[in-house]
Amino acid sequence: MAGLPKDRLQVAVPFLKVGVDYFGPIMVKHLRRKEKRYGYLFTCLVSRAVHLEMADSFVIINALRRFIARRGPSSDIYSDNSTNFVGADRELEQSLEEWNQS
Repeated sequence: MAGLPKDRLQVAVPFLKVGVDYFGPIMVKHLRRKEKRYGYLFTCLVSRAVHLEMADSFVIINALRRFIARRGPSSDIYSDNSTNFVGADRELEQSLEEWNQS
């Protein structure tokens, strides 16, 4: 078995280093119709605490904003390379460039 990454061994505030995963769709009943919902699972790498965010679409930007508002900013966020996370990374980099220019 390989050794644990250094981010998992350092003492830190909860949710300072986070892993995120996406799941869904889950069919839920809203009023009289069924709708799709998606979920984001944020896991603290140090304490293994879990934070769940539900979303009506698979756009992570809004779920990430709610997570940061509730738990505070994270120094490192790890995820897989799904299209959802790659698109969000591209969108965040583009808005950062626009913000830096103005």
